[in-house]
Amino acid sequence: MSAWIESNLNPWVAAVWLDALLKSFVVLAFAGGLCLAWRRAAAATRHWIWFLGIAGLLLLPLLPFVLPTPSRPLWTVSSGHVSGNEIALSLQIGPAKPASTIDEPLPAKPAPVSSALPNARQLFNAHVSRNWVTVGFGAWALGALMVLMYPMLGRIQLARMAKKADALTTPEWIALLAEASGMLGLRRCVVLLQSRDSVMPLTWGWLRPKVLMPAEAEQWPIERRRIVLLHELAHVKRCDCLTQSITRVVCALYWFNPLA
Repeated sequence: MSAWIESNLNPWVAAVWLDALLKSFVVLAFAGGLCLAWRRAAAATRHWIWFLGIAGLLLLPLLPFVLPTPSRPLWTVSSGHVSGNEIALSLQIGPAKPASTIDEPLPAKPAPVSSALPNARQLFNAHVSRNWVTVGFGAWALGALMVLMYPMLGRIQLARMAKKADALTTPEWIALLAEASGMLGLRRCVVLLQSRDSVMPLTWGWLRPKVLMPAEAEQWPIERRRIVLLHELAHVKRCDCLTQSITRVVCALYWFNPLA
């Protein structure tokens, strides 16, 4: 098993990483251009455009195995063993005939691209040590873990705040919660909490949503309570906590892409 990993995993990882990086640039650039051209659209619409663009990055590594290879792909990434401890990684742009798939072995002495893929333009062709590919994979995993540390620590902090908070069960707050939920058409059960400290109103949890009010919320006039509740419950209705969690995971996986 270890021999198979050593001989196959490194070329496969290198090719998939490069291909996904290029595709992620295209997807996010398209989403950004669409939001820029549609900048007068509602904020919720632009939010969903960005979310669909980000969430779509999760499927990029699977596309070569699910979708048929186009007859004229924009680019082709291929990898394979050369000799010893080296792998070959090649990127061609605009082949005129069906190109080789990811992880298709290259010959020990690659033939000129012009003879293998007529009318193709080679942008990148290099021999890379498998040890460097392994180091690069480790750096990617470490970077993804570091990016995920921030939301993980935030979850721990939110759990502590919820543990110290008191439930808002007074008739006034219950009536306001029911009124705001009715105005938004929200049927989910929401837990209303009040912090003992002066904090910003917070909403989290997509399975069991919670809304946290600051300690001074008891002194707020009724209209301000209603407005704040409507704002926080709108996050619950749009499932913002779920979409942000997915976005954070995707951005952690694609941290090497500046657009992500």
